[in-house]
Amino acid sequence: MDMINFLDPIFKPRAIAVIGASTQVEKWGHRMVVRPLNTGYRGMIYPVNPNAREVAGLKSFAKIADLPQGIDLAVFTVPAPLVPQALRKCLQHGIHGALIISAGFAEAGQEGEKLQEDVVRLALQANIPLVGPNCMGLWSAPVNLNLAFEEPPIRGFITFISQSGTLGNYLMLLAKAKGYGFHSFVSSGNQATLEVTDYLEYFGHNEATRAIILYIEGLQDARRFSRVAREVVRKKPIVVYKAGRFEVGARAALSHTASMAGNDQIFEALCRQVGLIRCYDPLHACDMAMALATQPLPRSNRVAIISGGGGYCVTMAESAVAWDLDVPRLDPPASEKIRKILQPFAPPPWNPVDAGADVRPMSYARVL
Repeated sequence: MDMINFLDPIFKPRAIAVIGASTQVEKWGHRMVVRPLNTGYRGMIYPVNPNAREVAGLKSFAKIADLPQGIDLAVFTVPAPLVPQALRKCLQHGIHGALIISAGFAEAGQEGEKLQEDVVRLALQANIPLVGPNCMGLWSAPVNLNLAFEEPPIRGFITFISQSGTLGNYLMLLAKAKGYGFHSFVSSGNQATLEVTDYLEYFGHNEATRAIILYIEGLQDARRFSRVAREVVRKKPIVVYKAGRFEVGARAALSHTASMAGNDQIFEALCRQVGLIRCYDPLHACDMAMALATQPLPRSNRVAIISGGGGYCVTMAESAVAWDLDVPRLDPPASEKIRKILQPFAPPPWNPVDAGADVRPMSYARVL
């Protein structure tokens, strides 16, 4: 399958329809209209609501059959039991992709599983890409499509694929506060048809994406994920946080997105074999990706550390070793040269270099 052409209606739609658009500001049907409207989406937005003439100042359509032709993406916010029939009508109208915000599918029990099976069957028969269900939207810089955030992210070089919408949203807010820029974000939800591997393959071919972050709760096809990831890491780094390291996390993932977390030791081995950079604290993921996307790669794993306090030297050195970095002892000529730069009361500079609370602004620069 040509994943680029297959997913372009999702990430580069020329026009979108919001099925279940609402005039009530607290509802998802309202957010999916005003977010792209207020943040510079370059295409047309068509709300569908049989009980409103306008939504957020845009003409509303009473039914899907009344929509104009040429719509790439339908965004569904109607209750889960109404989604299969609405999707069927969208397919009959020639819409090329679907994003289902609505929850109440496989994560909610047997009835939800049946609804999800109906949705999957329709999407596969029509051969269209389907995001979700039970997701929180996406952001795509190429067309300024914002279906995930109250304010759009800063434009940049990172793509974030997150199975959790709320966690992904929170991490994106932290990243924006730090000034990090993103090319794309997608909340993949239950991954009924499209899963993390599909997005990974798509953005692996995207030249504007320099680093990829994954938040994963489960893999449907680990063999294919391994193959695709191995190809992508040759061109760009992949930082991954995988839920389910412990039994309680695996149990929570199952109730969250109906995902089986799998054996964590096997996933750890997969990361090492493929070359994925595993992150054990989700708060570190964006920091790591930003560094990898913007900084030159070092020639080896040997690092030097300088700090104004001994405790910082100790903790940084131990952190470096924990991440398989080498903190080599400086040779005597280098150490002597640095000693002459520091204050007389500073400890011997062997690496780490303890500057001894030196407040002179150029001391660090001279040591470096």
